[in-house]
Amino acid sequence: MQRALVIGLGISGLAAVELLLRDGYRVVAVDRRSAELAKTEAVKRLTELGMDLQEEGEVCDIGDFDTIVVSPGVPSDHPLYKEACARGIETIGEAQLALRRARQPCIGITGTNGKTTVTYLVEHILNSTGKKAKAVGNVGHSLAAYFLSPNPEEIIVAELSSYQLETLHAPVFDAGIILNITPDHLDRYPGMHEYARAKCRLQLCMKAGGSFYVHAAVTRDFGDLLPRERLLTFGSDPEALYYTDCQHAEKRGSDGVKLEYALPTPFHGLGLHDSENALAAWLLVQPFHVSAESFLQALGTFRKPAHRIEHVANINGVDYYDDSKGTNIDAVIKAVDAMKGQVILLAGGVDKGASYGLWKVPFAGKVRRIIAFGQAREKIAEETSLFCEVEIVRDLDHAVERASSIALQGESVLLSPGCSSFDMFRDYAHRGEEFRRLVLSKRR
Repeated sequence: MQRALVIGLGISGLAAVELLLRDGYRVVAVDRRSAELAKTEAVKRLTELGMDLQEEGEVCDIGDFDTIVVSPGVPSDHPLYKEACARGIETIGEAQLALRRARQPCIGITGTNGKTTVTYLVEHILNSTGKKAKAVGNVGHSLAAYFLSPNPEEIIVAELSSYQLETLHAPVFDAGIILNITPDHLDRYPGMHEYARAKCRLQLCMKAGGSFYVHAAVTRDFGDLLPRERLLTFGSDPEALYYTDCQHAEKRGSDGVKLEYALPTPFHGLGLHDSENALAAWLLVQPFHVSAESFLQALGTFRKPAHRIEHVANINGVDYYDDSKGTNIDAVIKAVDAMKGQVILLAGGVDKGASYGLWKVPFAGKVRRIIAFGQAREKIAEETSLFCEVEIVRDLDHAVERASSIALQGESVLLSPGCSSFDMFRDYAHRGEEFRRLVLSKRR
């Protein structure tokens, strides 16, 4: 009987264990929270099915295993991970374990910002036009969980994080896209080039003849990491093969002549970021013969996932927006750009390693005050106080209270933290829900 070691028992790791057990593996699982997890119903069920849960230090000889499966959150410098690689033992990620089973068409979507919206938009468009599609990966079901009971008639629309792409190399995608690459997760990667390298691994996962799209800015900033021969560029850069300015779309002909099209009216109300997302979705559904008319009809009925520049309320002439999913520097810039008028920005949480000084130019004349909270509040204040008025508070409750007391009619209070949520919340959704509760309590 083959033996597998699973490192990390989050949602992805638990599903990976079950997949391996079904394949007849003897499975040992480790997690730094093993004692705590042993009490959960999910782990108890897998233990009954045959999983052996151990403490990380209890694994005596990693050479006893045929396969090592690492969950997305496990960094490459984890001792067991490093030892397995050094000894030449097959070491794969949960995404690789799952996707090598794929027999249906697959779409791969990655990027720093917008990937969840584009993933759900592509799923919505395909389903709305009579194709069966399922959003999985970094959204909804994990890839391993999906392949516990896959539907061979569904098109897989996979959102892929840099963590998942680090260990993914199966050539499974019929269409793939890198939406953008901006500073994020620099608490895990030594620098932007290493982070970009992980994102660009999507190119290794394309089927022969698959359509691989990359934002033009990514090719400009990280062209050394990308192929030249089959690269299809898109975005708001006029040099892109597929170009949008919210009013027009262009595609260059094979002879270099630009062919220009006026975009239908539904595009005109979109901001540049949303317009690029819509263009990305349009490109990704092309292999599945979606007409322009059907696409635009589906686009009109799509609703963004929660906590992405979501309007919560207008109270006393002040608009409150929940962008709790804005967990990196560039996401905050895009959220601020989407606001009308002056902004009171609520930012903070767990710092991810990037510089808040990048906000200087985009915030000029737009952000009247930053209210910084959470673990990163001191760093945010230090790096932004030279170009913006900053106020430090302890937590989100105090941030909302202070913002509501100083916001003027016509201004917006925007929660776009630029940080992860794990200092005070379960996740970004929990943070957004708390923000909504705090704001709506002001109506009473």
